[in-house]
Amino acid sequence: MKKGETIIERTTFSVNVFVRILVPPFYSFARLERYCQFRIRKNPKAYLPRWFLAGLYKDHRKNEDARREYNEIKDLGYLTYRDRIDCAEVLTRLHNYEDVIEILLPVLDRCQRERDCCRHMGIAYLGKKEFKKAFPFLEKVVEHGSRRYEDYWNLGYCCDRMGDFEKARKIYTDALLIRSDSKELKENLALVHIRIGQGLLDSNLMQAEEHFKKALKVNPGDPEATRIIENVRKIREGIDLANKLKTNLQ
Repeated sequence: MKKGETIIERTTFSVNVFVRILVPPFYSFARLERYCQFRIRKNPKAYLPRWFLAGLYKDHRKNEDARREYNEIKDLGYLTYRDRIDCAEVLTRLHNYEDVIEILLPVLDRCQRERDCCRHMGIAYLGKKEFKKAFPFLEKVVEHGSRRYEDYWNLGYCCDRMGDFEKARKIYTDALLIRSDSKELKENLALVHIRIGQGLLDSNLMQAEEHFKKALKVNPGDPEATRIIENVRKIREGIDLANKLKTNLQ
């Protein structure tokens, strides 16, 4: 007996699912769902049909249904490490960030070595606006070799919210190499350049102006960068005028 079912039950279920996947219409959601529900009715404590059904719902983005099945697996005491990751994916889609953290915390040590787990934890803390907690998880997602635009966007946004504009600039720039047509990404990168430039206004006007120009290069017509560059131009004109007056007075 394993997880509420005999070896024969597991074998019978696996063979029947395999046949239903291969017989047209291939991988019929409705047919597989009905069969899993039938097996669950026959043995409510069986793990395999409930696990397959939860995954079926997850893959078809029937998130509420998937969450219900994963909760049943949890209540039965069968929840595996992989089930936790899959359930966290569903809960992340549903923006149930507290539940994501709760289901992954028991496997946190192992979780930190896996990209998907780090992604869900990072997004959960990001959704709760706990940016310092989100950062190490989101950073590990990228360090683990992700080439997903969204992962870079999340990390860049987290750095931006933490006030680390230089790091946000670098990450957003890397993200543009993956998704060069993202309007939202260009707007975010332009905003980071503006924030860096604003921090330099009092100490290095030339460098500040360079960042404002980069903002316009990334996001042509950016209203904030355009407005600030016009103000910088007026400041420069004022400085030049003051220098001329000083020279004439001398």
